Amino acid sequence: MHGTLSPSKWVRLKFSGIKEALGWSTESKQAVENNSGLAETLATGKHAAPGLTKLDYEMSCSHFVLNSGGLGISLQRSRMTTIMQWVLASSSPRRQELLKLLIPDFEVVPSDVDESVDAAEPPETMVVRLAREKALAVQGQRPSACIVGADTVVVCEEAILGKPASRGDAGSMLRKLSGKTHQVLTGVCLVYLDSIFVECVTTDVTFRSLLDSEIEGYVQSGEPLDKAGAYAIQGLGARFVETINGCYFNVVGLPVSRLYQMMKRLGPDISWKQSS
Repeated sequence: MHGTLSPSKWVRLKFSGIKEALGWSTESKQAVENNSGLAETLATGKHAAPGLTKLDYEMSCSHFVLNSGGLGISLQRSRMTTIMQWVLASSSPRRQELLKLLIPDFEVVPSDVDESVDAAEPPETMVVRLAREKALAVQGQRPSACIVGADTVVVCEEAILGKPASRGDAGSMLRKLSGKTHQVLTGVCLVYLDSIFVECVTTDVTFRSLLDSEIEGYVQSGEPLDKAGAYAIQGLGARFVETINGCYFNVVGLPVSRLYQMMKRLGPDISWKQSS
């Protein structure tokens, strides 16, 4: 059974009428209702918004063929490829580079969530809470997008080490980490419409004993000043790291493998295209 609609008529139709006429599944209805660029994409073949990728949904009516006769609709059970917008709720260049390993195209919309450390709050609870708050804050600006939020802290001997407030604070943190094993915790949250996935990943990192001159030189480089725990494992701080146990990317700021597993729960086919 086939039906034919012209592209212009397709765009004019309301989504509510379309879903009833075609008998789409609940997942398909939700996907269309929450994607205002879908009709334009189907009619013109052009993406309606930046930072888009593809998302497949099972449905009972899926095959769209645009030709001189209009938009053909094949009523066969298959999959529909719609367009999904991805947003990273972080201004961190490190997280942006890591997210590109999973999604070549996305929009960066930093959140304005207060990241102040509460010593009375367990670190696992704190990073999960902050990652969730960041993602939800940005969802208010991009309600139909899939939002990735994250927060990272360093914990040493039960003390939470966030970003240092000053050079002196950075030096104190590095002296505390010297010759010890500490934990790096990252909370990562994935929000899409009413779906929320949030997890915490922990990596153990051991520092060798540091000389005061090494700490002073590193602080003067400026690298520690915007990093949780006052060091960057992917930068000059790598010379202090003796061993790690767990996900390296988690220490950088985004547990790539865990986020990938979370993204697969939403159902999209993650692109294997390399970012430019």
